[in-house]
Amino acid sequence: MENITQIQNDLTLYRAAREKILMAQEYHIGSRRLTRADLQTVEKTIRDLEFRLAVAGNQGKIKSGSVIFGGNR
Repeated sequence: MENITQIQNDLTLYRAAREKILMAQEYHIGSRRLTRADLQTVEKTIRDLEFRLAVAGNQGKIKSGSVIFGGNR
């Protein structure tokens, strides 16, 4: 079973990364618009960490309403 404290720390870091992406990670070069980090990847990781935190807090058991088929939610 994963360490709850480490999952919470990871979640905090990813939420901070999401904030930075939304606020200041976009820039322009000529007519091109670029983003330094991938918001979708960070948001997916946040959802995954929240799920892992819920499982870890429930002694490693998945609640029946939280089952993931095919790896998507």
